[in-house]
Amino acid sequence: MAVVTIISGGLQALLALKNLEKKYTFFSCRQGLYYERLPSIFFGCMAFVAGMLVLTVPETINTRLPDTLEEAEGLSKSPKKVQQA
Repeated sequence: MAVVTIISGGLQALLALKNLEKKYTFFSCRQGLYYERLPSIFFGCMAFVAGMLVLTVPETINTRLPDTLEEAEGLSKSPKKVQQA
């Protein structure tokens, strides 16, 4: 998969989340009318979900990351080594 495709997909996801945030901010004020702590509970749950999603990101400590697109494309073309137990 091309790096540009991955980057554009990530940007599209961020823009979609940004639009949802703008729409929800208005309604979060209204939720406080029904139950005072409801907006805080919702945003706390969203922070928890975001924290759990961060755990799915692969570890990159002591791993050489590509600096250019050519290096990134070379990673997908190189044969993968099978680790033996």
